[in-house]
Amino acid sequence: MGDGSEVGDLPPTEAPYREVLVSVEDERLRLRGKKFALTTPFSGKGFCFKNYMKGLSRLPLEDAHAVWYDNSNNKKFGAVLRKRLRENFDSYTLIKDTNEPHVVDASCYQYPTIVNRMRGIYTKVIVDSVPDSLPYTLNVEDDVEVPENHGRLWEVMRNYGEAGTVIGHQLSRPLPDWKGTAPIAVNFNVTKRVGGPNKNDPIVDVKWIEEKRSYGVEPIGGGHMGLWLTRTPLVKSIGFDGDADGIIGLDLYWGYKLNLAGHKMLVDWSVKAKHYYAKNGETSYV
Repeated sequence: MGDGSEVGDLPPTEAPYREVLVSVEDERLRLRGKKFALTTPFSGKGFCFKNYMKGLSRLPLEDAHAVWYDNSNNKKFGAVLRKRLRENFDSYTLIKDTNEPHVVDASCYQYPTIVNRMRGIYTKVIVDSVPDSLPYTLNVEDDVEVPENHGRLWEVMRNYGEAGTVIGHQLSRPLPDWKGTAPIAVNFNVTKRVGGPNKNDPIVDVKWIEEKRSYGVEPIGGGHMGLWLTRTPLVKSIGFDGDADGIIGLDLYWGYKLNLAGHKMLVDWSVKAKHYYAKNGETSYV
């Protein structure tokens, strides 16, 4: 979301993530028999919306309560969201962002603003809006296509009792300052300081998993939220608040906090999700 995401018009040091102005635009609650929440924040990426919907068609939508967050600031796109939501779900909540649009880039200065904004959005979408009765939350980002073998995530969750979150295999998109791609998955190396005023603060080094893999289930420190299956009670209890020993990125922050709470974050490398992006007017994916 860092490449042109909509954020509040606040400098990074003054961007409290709780202050997200929203309204519930449409809601229909039919929760009896529902097994999971399907959550997605939308930033108006119309170029890959049909691919997103194609992926959703592979899910058992009759078992889902959808929570969609319209962050597009686009009336036409918002109308499409509402139409597709009503067509595909019999239980749903549509949340509309009412902040004034403000586009920033992913520079070092602006990145904290983006992260704080995303904390507020995911707090609203999952922590505040997913019904407590739903045992699982499946977050699918708006530029991700759910693959045919998505059921593997549920199998892993059932078979590994210590699993708090299970994600699929997703690659990073090419960026202007970095043309390569790599799995969005990391491990953390945590060491303690020796003396000094900050001796109780750990030193956390992030190591990216650079090797591309095609199969296997592996515990990791943190990863993307593009295709992200999590036990709902854990999101409610851990949330997206507070500090995480200097870790800024929301997705890595979640994995770090989850592991600290005694639960595992697992990746199934065989569940490869397409990650879309637009370049020079053309749509592509990794």
